[in-house]
Amino acid sequence: MASIMCKKCNTGIHYHSEPNGIEYTFIKENDWIIICNSCFDGKAKEMDTEKYYPKLFRTDTIEEDFSELIYKAWKCPACGSIIIFDAKGQPWKTYEICNEEKVLL
Repeated sequence: MASIMCKKCNTGIHYHSEPNGIEYTFIKENDWIIICNSCFDGKAKEMDTEKYYPKLFRTDTIEEDFSELIYKAWKCPACGSIIIFDAKGQPWKTYEICNEEKVLL
């Protein structure tokens, strides 16, 4: 289990690798296009650990193959703040919910 404390409300956020609204994965639209258009180079095959499949043909390795393009974020269950992590799993940015009303001109 991974845990972190919310900077805004000091709630302990715990992630158990279960889909419970804590962890989210984000990929920018342009980065998704890069991932989808990645070509397999037959001359420079990079195989999986079992030496059976080329890495880029497996969806279970996408986060490893393109770690610099994929962001993980956790949402605080108490206040809704979003904590974004860098590729090494360290907290990078925190966003708070804004309670201000938008004024349209």
